[in-house]
Amino acid sequence: MVILIDASASMKATDGEGDTGNGGAMTLTAGKTTKTNADGGAVTITAGEADDSSSGGTGGAMSLTAGAGAATGGAVTITTGLGTAASSGTMTLATAAGGSAGNSGSMSLVTGDSATAGATGDVSITTGDFSYPMTDVGAYALSEAGSGSDAFALECRAEQRDGGWVLNGQKLWITNGNVADVAVVWARTEDGIRGFVVPTGTPGFTAREIHKKLSLRASVTAELILEGVRLPGDAVLPNVTGLRGPLSCLNEARFGIDGLALADPTTQHRADAMPNPPTNRLTVPHSK
Repeated sequence: MVILIDASASMKATDGEGDTGNGGAMTLTAGKTTKTNADGGAVTITAGEADDSSSGGTGGAMSLTAGAGAATGGAVTITTGLGTAASSGTMTLATAAGGSAGNSGSMSLVTGDSATAGATGDVSITTGDFSYPMTDVGAYALSEAGSGSDAFALECRAEQRDGGWVLNGQKLWITNGNVADVAVVWARTEDGIRGFVVPTGTPGFTAREIHKKLSLRASVTAELILEGVRLPGDAVLPNVTGLRGPLSCLNEARFGIDGLALADPTTQHRADAMPNPPTNRLTVPHSK
């Protein structure tokens, strides 16, 4: 059954009566089915469109707003259906792409501020299973023993074979290399330098931690060895070939690298004031 509500009609629950009366609740529930392989009814709420010929028309807006409360405000919950034998329902929050000259739609997830001493609201976004979970640690593998600042000289190679890729080579000074779950490895192909997403548990991938560093000792650094590492065809990063790919990533990191290169004149004094100052630090005199 389909219910049509035309023109400017509205659906409104009854107001509460008296000082303690509750406002009426509204529920939109699609019909269920007990038939084998049949689908339950769907609920669709769509705001009205503006006429395409109206250059200044604005499409109807949609708002889901819970009621304010003297104690606790109402909650808004959007839950997808649980699949008992197949997949659970998928939730999509998407804004529309912009027209030829317009901007794409924007999306905001905003929690409320606390008026007094209470905590502010939280935003929680939880995904289901993912090929590379968001909690994974990543490593960026570009440098090699013979190609540090000269990245174009890298020798790690990737060859196409049987619809996939086979990587062979060595990487050096790779942060998080021995604790990462996935590494972005840059290698030379017939078309130029390409980036590859390599799960570190792939056969042929080995990481060896580098010890006794003179600097950045708070981070873990490793040597990566790739011997016949086989990857699927879609493991290669798309839409970029050559040094533009790895160097565009490094450009974002240069600010932090510059900060590490600046000496803090108070560091020496703070270390000397410690009860048991470190004795294995390397002291570099400041230039005058």
